Amino acid sequence: IAGTLKFILNRFAEKKGDVVGPATVPGPMIRVMEGDTVVVNLTNDLDSAEPHNLDFHAGIGAMLMDVEPGETASLKFKAMREGAYIYHCGAMGMPWDHVSHGMYGLIMVEPRGGLPKVDKEFYIGQSEWYLKPGIQEAPDIEDGYDLDANKAMSEHPDCFTFNGHTKALFDPSIYGDAITVDRRDTVR
Repeated sequence: IAGTLKFILNRFAEKKGDVVGPATVPGPMIRVMEGDTVVVNLTNDLDSAEPHNLDFHAGIGAMLMDVEPGETASLKFKAMREGAYIYHCGAMGMPWDHVSHGMYGLIMVEPRGGLPKVDKEFYIGQSEWYLKPGIQEAPDIEDGYDLDANKAMSEHPDCFTFNGHTKALFDPSIYGDAITVDRRDTVR
C-alpha cells in the first residue's frame, strides 16, 4: 500500500512550484465548468517500475499517452459535456490493473454558472478488490495480496471499500469527519 500511495501522490503531482495535496484513493476530485479548458500535468515517479497515463472520460479523446518513469507530460482538453466522469490510469495491461491499485478519480464538469448550493457535499469512490495471496513484485512478503486478473475479468470481487478503506466513511481517525448529515440538510 505505501508504494501505491507514494505513486498516487506522485502521479497527481504537478510541475515544480505547484501545490500538491495528500495522496488519496480515489485521486483528487477535479472540478471545472462546461466549456473550460483543462490542463493536467502528470509526473511519473522516478522510482516507478512502468509508464503511466491518464484517461479522462470527460473529454473526447482526452488521454495523456504513456509517461515514462521520471518524466512529466501535460494533457489539455476542453470540457464540453456536464456531468461526473471517471479518470484513471490505463497504461499497459488490462484497464483494471491500475484502477485496482487506486489510480483513479473523478472529474466534475459543472454546467455553465455552476451547480446549486447545497449544505454538504461528499466525494465517495467505490473500489472492488480481486485478491490472490502473495505479491508478484515482492515474493519475499508472505502476508500480502495481489490482483487476481481472472477474478477481475469475471467481475467477482472478494470485497468492496469506499474511498480506499473499509471504515473511511464513518471513522474520523482515517480521513477526518465521518459522513453525517442533519435531517434537513441538502446533500450532493
